[in-house]
Amino acid sequence: MDDKKFVVGLYPRVSTEDQSRFGHSLDEQKDRMYKLCDYKGYEVYKVYEDAGISAKDMNRPAFQEMIQDIKNGKINKIIVHKLDRLTRSIKDL
Repeated sequence: MDDKKFVVGLYPRVSTEDQSRFGHSLDEQKDRMYKLCDYKGYEVYKVYEDAGISAKDMNRPAFQEMIQDIKNGKINKIIVHKLDRLTRSIKDL
């Protein structure tokens, strides 16, 4: 068994107000991610939240902050509700 400790960043994102109302709201995404982290024993470092921003590219404030925190060694895992919340581009992934 791997004893590596995971310090994670949660990345909830909604792109439109309609998605927030009729899809998975930011609060719902965060709730599910926190439950997963509790179950897996992950330490949550920070929630990086981009509300109302498309994933068409990587020019998102919270996303960029999260990438910088990865580079700085503050987190070693990203948790998202669904992969399309992180990016819509295979190239960016």
